[in-house]
Amino acid sequence: METENDGANPSPLNRETRIKSSPVAVIASLIVGLAAGMVLRNSQGSPTVASFINVCDVIGTMWVNAIRMTVIPLVIPLLIGAVASSRSSRAVGRLGLYAGMLFLGSLTVFAVGTVLLAPIAFSGLHIDPQATAALRSAASTTSLPTGDASFGAWLKDLIPTNPIKAAADGSLLSLVVFALMFG
Repeated sequence: METENDGANPSPLNRETRIKSSPVAVIASLIVGLAAGMVLRNSQGSPTVASFINVCDVIGTMWVNAIRMTVIPLVIPLLIGAVASSRSSRAVGRLGLYAGMLFLGSLTVFAVGTVLLAPIAFSGLHIDPQATAALRSAASTTSLPTGDASFGAWLKDLIPTNPIKAAADGSLLSLVVFALMFG
């Protein structure tokens, strides 16, 4: 029999309801943030709005950097521990194969979806001719990076010679390869 709860000790039913509503709250927050950004973008002429946007930019950058800062210390030990604790290398290989197939499958689904939906989404987009001309002139004066951009060079760079430097550079793929080999 369910009784009235005073809020001090939440019941499992309330906790489950909150967990299920979290994705809805996140999506609603994203929609509210998008709408607020659109309103602020349209009223950028005001100095108050410009200073508010600068403050939001600083806070947002700090938030994203704080999240990025925790990714490497969480991912690398988990990968090393998972690989080291597996009973056989065959299980790790099978898991890697399933992960690769899942990645390629989801990449294919999203690529096909993008091909089908992008023309519809961009059909109502108006691009200012002056902005286009400015982007083209800026792109023509930009020099291309030099160096080896071949597939072989990319494969060589997958295995970091210094994992600490790879972590400092934020090269997560190289760190994942290192963690898998180390584990």
